[in-house]
Amino acid sequence: MRIGVLSHFAISGKQHKTMTQFHRMKVLVSILTSSRADLAKLSYSSVIGQEKHTLDYDIRIVVNTKTPGYLDKVRIEFQNEKCQVVETESNGYPGKGHNSVLRLFASSIYDYCILLDGDDFLYPRAFSRLEHYLKYQPDVLFVNFHDNLKTAISPEEANVPHISFENKCFLVYNLTQTTVKQWYEVKGGKNPFHTNVNELNTPARPFLFSKKAVNHDIFYDENMRLYDDFIVFIKCFEHSRLGNLNVYGMFDSDIYLYNSCFSNNATGSYFDSTNAQIAALHETENANFVKSLKNRFLTLKNWDLKLFPTLELDQMNEPDNFVCKYRFLCNIAKQIQLPAAVGSRDNIEKVVAFCKQNKIEILSSELQCIHLERCTFTLN
Repeated sequence: MRIGVLSHFAISGKQHKTMTQFHRMKVLVSILTSSRADLAKLSYSSVIGQEKHTLDYDIRIVVNTKTPGYLDKVRIEFQNEKCQVVETESNGYPGKGHNSVLRLFASSIYDYCILLDGDDFLYPRAFSRLEHYLKYQPDVLFVNFHDNLKTAISPEEANVPHISFENKCFLVYNLTQTTVKQWYEVKGGKNPFHTNVNELNTPARPFLFSKKAVNHDIFYDENMRLYDDFIVFIKCFEHSRLGNLNVYGMFDSDIYLYNSCFSNNATGSYFDSTNAQIAALHETENANFVKSLKNRFLTLKNWDLKLFPTLELDQMNEPDNFVCKYRFLCNIAKQIQLPAAVGSRDNIEKVVAFCKQNKIEILSSELQCIHLERCTFTLN
């Protein structure tokens, strides 16, 4: 439910009381890595390649792993880069690694911490867009949905906007006009207080934290294998409802790119149907989730995501927005170590037709240019 428009933002859930001009703050970008130094380096490149922004930021590579010798590999990979590499204690689960980042941030000089998993990427104008959100003085920012880098398109995704790169991978991208409605339906359709966690979809990805936030209990569940960030969302949702923290979800797919190309990532390994222990794993995960919720979060028992404050920045706020994203993916696909397998295909023509029908003229024009370029390249 959108209740107002401030500048080029739509803000829903509650009306923010004050608007302040953005001032230069110190931001720590923490890249958390546990197994792939080459992917962490690509994540790092996506951060230092940011365009059109004025953020004052430093980068820290946080090694959180139980793999012997991995720290040395990361140090070699980053030996010529301007970033700090540190190692934190790991229990093999993602929550402890995420919490180690927040604890390092809590004792640092920085005002904000961005948390980037070391196999994911930031789009080139993520910081430029983030500056608009920082005007709202957030304590926690979530990314409600993001684009996905994949090696295969399922039959269910045939009509979802997608485009292939280097015959290696697909970019599956979101159109805000349709995805916002889907977010409320998919993420809020089941009440987590009455549903097995393995049937749920975490509502949003924690992205940015303030110093004030880490003085509250917003930390990840260190016993969860996959849904550690669901607890973060619930904690922050309640802190928002109680007026303790300024918490927002961003309806913005031009910030974070999730990489699901590798089966050994958290999601892929968790849902691996060939794992003989999958049933026991899921049972334990749900038991931990139920334990985390027991006798807590009473303000959220009715589970209405329309009460969660959200911000929306225009998806096509610059003429070359998607072209910029496309060039970025071309570069990523050339560097990422994947076998050439997916072929070269997309459904751009379908998306162009949708954009024309719904008067999204800027995106329609950009996609037509890209489609023409790809056809020309194929003919040559």
